Amino acid sequence: MKGISFLRRFSKAIQADDRKTTARMMREYIWFKLTKPSVAEQYFIKYLFRTDSGDYRDYLNTHRHNQVFWNIYDPSFAPIMDKKDLFEVYFTHCGINVARSLLHNDGVVFYNKEQMELITTPEDFVKYLQSLNIKRSLFIKKKQDSFGGRNIFKARIEDLNDTAYLGQIYREVIRSGYIFQNEIIQHREMNRLNPYCVNSLRIVVYTNKSQKENLMSASLRTALRKIYVDNVSNGGGSIPVDMEEGVLTGNIYTDFEKGRGKVWKRHPVTNMEIKGFKIPYYKEARKLALEASSALPQISLIGWDIAITPEGPLIIEGNKSPDLNFQEVAQKGFRRNPVYASLMKDHLAGANFTSK
Repeated sequence: MKGISFLRRFSKAIQADDRKTTARMMREYIWFKLTKPSVAEQYFIKYLFRTDSGDYRDYLNTHRHNQVFWNIYDPSFAPIMDKKDLFEVYFTHCGINVARSLLHNDGVVFYNKEQMELITTPEDFVKYLQSLNIKRSLFIKKKQDSFGGRNIFKARIEDLNDTAYLGQIYREVIRSGYIFQNEIIQHREMNRLNPYCVNSLRIVVYTNKSQKENLMSASLRTALRKIYVDNVSNGGGSIPVDMEEGVLTGNIYTDFEKGRGKVWKRHPVTNMEIKGFKIPYYKEARKLALEASSALPQISLIGWDIAITPEGPLIIEGNKSPDLNFQEVAQKGFRRNPVYASLMKDHLAGANFTSK
């Protein structure tokens, strides 16, 4: 970390609530710098300067580790995860409960199971959407490259008469391929956190070399404003989850750089206290994630995004390159996590590499 970057991050840390003393932060950072320089780079972004971060020596995951872990899958199976239409077809065929689409498109070709149409004008696009069975809102997501909540549009029922807005969406949609899905209705308990977004559960599963699926970590994501995407990279937050019981165990953590190191004990939208909240259908969600990974063992490490609906858990999508930084924050370090240890043993060669 360059000196100017260190000073910028350090200045944020010393302004934070519940921080360690300046002397202790400096002592720990220097220890990392001398013994584990790659972890030192993440001292601030993993909130190790806070008094509730646990034992700082338990933190292991680094950017170098991620670069290896994100490439341990069979690339010939990658399209199943990368393309939302293939993802839906494959996992539905496997009997996994995933979000279903009303409609797909590739350019001006719009199709579903029953029919295919060429829609070449914004006016025809508006009429077509009005003919769909939209329950409350329609989510329009790019088949690929929607990372971080990008390339996602929302059209409410009342928007179906807004030709200007839908025309704008149409011009964007026909440049590529999108899927059209009804809004996911989440469990009323989840609405207590933030009713404006789907507060999704992120469950990371590692399938080891013996083809055994193992739960590595769990966290809950939420939007911190009245918006419909909960991605941390888009201004949302991540909350630690007890992996056995599905209870929120800590605060809401934001991206240290984009969120200015802000940590919330109560949700800023609803003022609900975070710690102690129990996620409905959690054990069913955990089982669903393990079953989904067993259906595609060729992708060894997957971060499953799961919505909790009134009927139970529903997979929104899977990520073959999940960010493990917030997962390690949720675990207060991966040193005592046996699944992470197995991942390291299977895929990181050399003691020097794994310790730095």
